[in-house]
Parts: sequence; C-alpha cells; structure tokens
Amino acid sequence: MNRMTLRLLAQASIASVIVAIALPSIGSAQTAAPTWIRFTASTVKPEMTQEYEGYLKQMAAAFKKAGQPVYAVYTNFAGNRFEYTNVTFVMKFGDMDAANPIQNALGEEAYANLTRAMSRCTVSSTRYYSLPWDDVTIDKGGPMGQYFMRQRVPIAPGKNAEYRAYLKNEMKPVYEKGGVSWYRVSAPVFGGPAGTVETVRMMKNLGEIDGGPFTTKLLGAAGAEALTAKAQGLTRGPTQTTILRMRPDLSLLPQSATK
Repeated sequence: MNRMTLRLLAQASIASVIVAIALPSIGSAQTAAPTWIRFTASTVKPEMTQEYEGYLKQMAAAFKKAGQPVYAVYTNFAGNRFEYTNVTFVMKFGDMDAANPIQNALGEEAYANLTRAMSRCTVSSTRYYSLPWDDVTIDKGGPMGQYFMRQRVPIAPGKNAEYRAYLKNEMKPVYEKGGVSWYRVSAPVFGGPAGTVETVRMMKNLGEIDGGPFTTKLLGAAGAEALTAKAQGLTRGPTQTTILRMRPDLSLLPQSATK
C-alpha cells in the first residue's frame, strides 16, 4: 500500500467520526437527514496551528450566520497532531450548483480573504464525500462525548452487503446490550479509499480502554472470539483502531450535541 493510499485512508476515517457526531443530532431537527457528508482534511503548518484555529472559529461563525446546521471540526488524539478535518452536509449534489451560502453570508471579499488565509496555513487539503449506513446506527440521545473509538475495516471484494448485515444483526445488538449509547458506520464513496468501512463508537472516557476490549468485557473471551469468527471471510486484513477527539471550541454543532 503506497503512502498516498495510507493518507487517504487516515483522512477518510476522521471524517467518519464527524459524520457519527453530527448526523444523529440534526436528524430530529429536519424532516430528512442529509444524504451526503462533505469533509475536508487539512494538514497545517506546525507553527501556524494557533492562527489556523482562529480561522476555523471564524468559519464556524460564518456557517452560523448563513443558517447552516453544522460545521464540525475534529483532531487526532493519536496520529498526526497537525491534521484538522471539517465536515458539513449536502442534501443533494444539485444543491452545490447554486450560489455558495457561506460566501453570500460573508460577502465575496471577506469570504475570499478567509479562505485564502486558511490556505496559507495548510500544507495539503483533501475533500471527500461519504454515505452513512443508517440501519447500523445506535443513537440513544444525550450529549456527545469527547473521545471516539474508530475502527477502519478493509472489506473483502463483493462482501459489503454481508458485512453490513453482520454489523446490523450481530455487532449492534451486542453494543446495545453493553449500554453503548452512540455508534455509527459509514463508507467513503467519492474521493475516499474504496473497499473500506469505518465504524465509530462514542467512549465514556479514556479509562474505558484500561478494562480491555469491549466485546471481551461483555461476552468473555470465548464469546468475543465466536463473534469475531462470524465475520470470517468478510474482511481482507487486520482492523486498524484509533481514538479521535471532538473540537466543539472550533465548531458549529447542534445544541443537542453540546448539552
């Protein structure tokens, strides 16, 4: 796997986390949930992170002024400390043929100045569009936590539907039994790495890790092994697990996500 592919995988995984944060929160406030999630992952020059975060706050304020529901920002708890990802929603691609609502809210000159300043702080920037698997969702309501465990799973060719059924019928009930209040799954479509699925589970706190794997704590070693065996043949390699951190101080989030 080359370096560019690894970068695409890492950036897509961050986006899946933000998808998980925001979609349940706005679902009850709209008649229809967004069909697409648009995200931009940017690597920032180390000496310009503080300046860049100031621009992110300005952009979040611009989204609020434009009447947009979400401008979510996430950073790595482990991994590239200088990578930031922002996420917004697209109801349908045809909406992007119209005028940019953020530019309209700020004015052409102010919008150009802000986007130019953000670009000056970055080393690279990549945009993706992803689709959530809503039938695998767990959303019990309540405030969002700070930390999220993400698992990036490479799926065997032609096994997407079967793996989706496995998550829905096998994994989801186990998480629900274990008291997980929030869990989401998504798959990148445009601009992201093909053949991967991202699962994201909200953690109670970092101390949760000290007790060992979630399924082992709940089912015991034999039960967890049996659960894993049901996915045999559906994946094509080891799962990568990491932890990401939500940044409400840089974001525009629904009130239900911050209470």
